[in-house]
Amino acid sequence: MKEFRIYTEDVDRQVIARLADAKFRGYTLLHGIGKWSGVAENSVIIEIIAPRIESQKVYALAAEIKAANHQQAVLVTVKDTESALI
Repeated sequence: MKEFRIYTEDVDRQVIARLADAKFRGYTLLHGIGKWSGVAENSVIIEIIAPRIESQKVYALAAEIKAANHQQAVLVTVKDTESALI
């Protein structure tokens, strides 16, 4: 399994959630403060635990969020992880 994270500006959480809902059954939205080019901004991190094969969906979601937020870039990170639904 992989832990994918998409880091983006918190322009409209409802739009971000709607885009994520269309691609994934489950994910976590984390809220914080980020900096881009020296300017602080409200941020959202979308964390998705999924098989590596889902990576294309993650990158497609990141591109959709980038376009919806009119951003220069969004950050995607990927880590190996183990998980279990209990």
